[in-house]
Amino acid sequence: ARLSGRARLSTSYIALIDFMPPPRTNNCLGVFAKHWTPGESKTRLAASIGEHVAAALHREFVATTLARFQDIDAKRIVAYWPPQFDNDFRELAPTWPRVEQCPGDLGDRLQAFFRDQFAAGFHRVVVVGSDSPNLPVECVDQAIATLDEAPIVLGPSEDGGYYLIGATSTPTAALAGIPWGSASVWQTTIARLEAAKCPYRTLPAWYDVDRQQDLLRLRKDLSKDSARDPALKRLEAEITRLVT
Repeated sequence: ARLSGRARLSTSYIALIDFMPPPRTNNCLGVFAKHWTPGESKTRLAASIGEHVAAALHREFVATTLARFQDIDAKRIVAYWPPQFDNDFRELAPTWPRVEQCPGDLGDRLQAFFRDQFAAGFHRVVVVGSDSPNLPVECVDQAIATLDEAPIVLGPSEDGGYYLIGATSTPTAALAGIPWGSASVWQTTIARLEAAKCPYRTLPAWYDVDRQQDLLRLRKDLSKDSARDPALKRLEAEITRLVT
């Protein structure tokens, strides 16, 4: 799974870490999100439905993800990119604190986010992307609970990556030297963890929405599930409006 975007704390935020009171929860949930600029988001989906429609759908995926996870028992942070669109993310989800992502590949960005949240006093940190807008909320709850059993938890994606990673310390062994964007992300990550003799747990598999066939699958699933979830019901309506 692609945890889109790029994650860097501002200098002012870093300077405040030593003066911040302890967090009221030991859990942190980060959502990695890239801005919905046409031509720069959902490019594989755009090949079949057009850049502007794909970008509009990406915005709805981000909005849906943030809306559905707003009641998770954790400090919630949206880690966004690029920095000039801070206002757009604030307007989209005003109740979510925001941090900029740092430069580098996905492994660098994830490591920076984990490191900063552990420095802020959190004991369990979980990160998801925005490519799986109908991911069951229970998967995130389960990931947080599982971190009491093992130092790393991963949610496998059907495309060979993962939609979620959680840890109790910065999971360098799982993030360094991974062939991001390939179908071997999951296999390589697991091999690295096992070579490092690092215990881990896995969650149920889920899927990203990156291609037209994924979007068709999402629409079919939403037709069955959206009645139980207002955010998914709204997403279903927006997909119908945007995609003829």
